Amino acid sequence: MKKWLLITLALLSCSRTKPKTIQTPSYPVKVVQSIKQDVPIYASVIGHVDPITTINVQSRVEGTLMEQYFEEGQIVRNGELLYTIDPRPFEAKLQKAKAAYEQTLAKLKLSEDKVKRFTPLVKDEYYSQNDFDNLVKEYEANTALLKENKADIETATLNLDFCYIYCPVDGVTGISTIDPGNMIYPDQSSTMITINQIEPIYVRFYLPENQLQTLFYYKEKNPIRIEVDLGKSKSFGKLNLINNQVDMQTGMITVRGEFENKDHKLWPGEFVKTRLIYTVEKDAILIPYQVVQRTPEGPVVYVVKTDQTVDMRPVKLGQREDSNIIVNEGLGEGETVVIEGQLNLSPGAKVSVVK
Repeated sequence: MKKWLLITLALLSCSRTKPKTIQTPSYPVKVVQSIKQDVPIYASVIGHVDPITTINVQSRVEGTLMEQYFEEGQIVRNGELLYTIDPRPFEAKLQKAKAAYEQTLAKLKLSEDKVKRFTPLVKDEYYSQNDFDNLVKEYEANTALLKENKADIETATLNLDFCYIYCPVDGVTGISTIDPGNMIYPDQSSTMITINQIEPIYVRFYLPENQLQTLFYYKEKNPIRIEVDLGKSKSFGKLNLINNQVDMQTGMITVRGEFENKDHKLWPGEFVKTRLIYTVEKDAILIPYQVVQRTPEGPVVYVVKTDQTVDMRPVKLGQREDSNIIVNEGLGEGETVVIEGQLNLSPGAKVSVVK
């Protein structure tokens, strides 16, 4: 009986299973590491490209347009000949003015000789004082007429020069409004061609008045750069102007930058993404913006520890830099943070990193 009891107990003990251990769930996440680099502090605005100089070329004389010496849209240089107006009528007027000058000059010499010859005679009363006064008046009239003739020559010379229209500035031509063979008139509304100076060039934009003191603060510390995003490239300029008053209706102030624009990528009239770079923050901690989670207590990030658990870390954030954001407090360089899979996490949760 004892023998069978021992056998039964042995069989029962062999049939018992060990209790199962409960495993903590592991959540799959994707991670990145925080980095340290220099980051610009800036204001992001939309800028408008303005030429430094816009010249509306107009004729100062009336005549037939003879020649055009440029192509529309062409780069032209200061002093290059743009148009010629038929000079022949003005050459004739100049010759006429010169002939009148020579005629008056001869009369002046004759009247001067008479005054000199009769001066001693009138003193000795051998010549009438009245007649002598007439000689003096004739001399003075010829002197005045000679000045008038000189002015006519200068006017005729200027008008002849105005027949040759030269470029007054380095720039780009627009669309010509008149073709050779047409009559042209010196009218305020008759612009022949518009020339825009594009090298250098301005970028104008507006800042709200509450950023004005920030602008002044950084302007006193260092030169302020301006960056324009051109898509596949960027252009850099310098602060050129802070307007002398805030617009009372909009609360905005006009700010302007100057760009060398040697590659001519900035074009008058276009709108461009612009950054007013106040300064550069050295050794800033950066993480992708989607790492940050918003809570009622403020922004947090999940930091992966060496034991593959996570710590919910409150952070103080700075300015965004493209797809990244600056972390001012709460995170150091090279820390591993969760970028995907945060919704399932809580402090102390175990994670498995996936690619």
